Amino acid sequence: MRTLARGMHWLAAVAAALIVGLPTLAAAADPGKVCGVPLAPSAAFERSALESDAAEDIAADRLQAALDRIANRFERSLPPGEAATAGPAAFLRQLRAPTSRWSALWEIGIDPDTANPVLFERDPAERPVTIPCRPLPIAAKYHDMVSIARFLNTALAALEAPGKQAQWIALKRRATDHEDLIRNGLPMWPWELWLNGKRLGDSDAAPLFDTQIVFMRPSVGVEINTRSRERANLEGSLMLEPIGFVRYLEGSRFSRWWGASAVVTASTGQGMGYGGLLRYGRYSAGLTLHHSDVPGVRNDVHLLLGVDLYDLIEKTRGELPALRAGIRRSAVELLTGTP
Repeated sequence: MRTLARGMHWLAAVAAALIVGLPTLAAAADPGKVCGVPLAPSAAFERSALESDAAEDIAADRLQAALDRIANRFERSLPPGEAATAGPAAFLRQLRAPTSRWSALWEIGIDPDTANPVLFERDPAERPVTIPCRPLPIAAKYHDMVSIARFLNTALAALEAPGKQAQWIALKRRATDHEDLIRNGLPMWPWELWLNGKRLGDSDAAPLFDTQIVFMRPSVGVEINTRSRERANLEGSLMLEPIGFVRYLEGSRFSRWWGASAVVTASTGQGMGYGGLLRYGRYSAGLTLHHSDVPGVRNDVHLLLGVDLYDLIEKTRGELPALRAGIRRSAVELLTGTP
């Protein structure tokens, strides 16, 4: 249940991000232009020059050396006093800051009110820098800043790609694990879903548990008196497992498990009994003790054979709303299709 709720929240967030992002994408400027005019950076900040000067260091994980070199060159290109003004000062600070390693920092957004390009919208610790589109012509420093930002956005994204790919693979694996647990695992009653859901990690990429808590779980079975051949008849019993666990076998995709539980039984002929059981799959066996209230009659030990109310729960599990199944399928498809 918690996993499904997370899936719903996650998809809602994705949808919201897409909806919010659509106007920005639609209004985004042509990559070869700034404020609708052709991008014309200084020779030192043309893409080919930046690639020649910095790409090797970035690829070799000497990122800050490359960024410092670009920052120094940009600072020297400014007229006297310009480096201390708001826009260039923030740009230089970002080039020289540790946060500059994040590719999304260098995305160029669009101010929804003025339609002007905006830098550093993704940095909560820094005020965005707006590129003024009026009056024309646009100052050379802004052409240079836009060119540098676009180069860094592309170059850093390439560095992040392997890590992001690994992250998506991990997320896809976790989504598949959750699906397998819901589809193949020991079915959980609502209170067990709630209790086991508390054990899920805060991160969607955190490993899924391989043991499952059994709590106040009802079952049915038969009990056989082991001390008296005369009374060794089969007697149907209702079973309740107050507490226990199951452990899933490695590599089974949650389709095979073993476990142990405390058990309390109730039958018409023998009354209440208590003991323990071992479980493998949907079947269980154990021993229960039934106290005798008759003087001179010993307490009876019974062999307990049980079967989980699997079919009943399976039917309920199969009737989960189609919306939930659709959400899980959509989540897996999204993860699978992400580069």
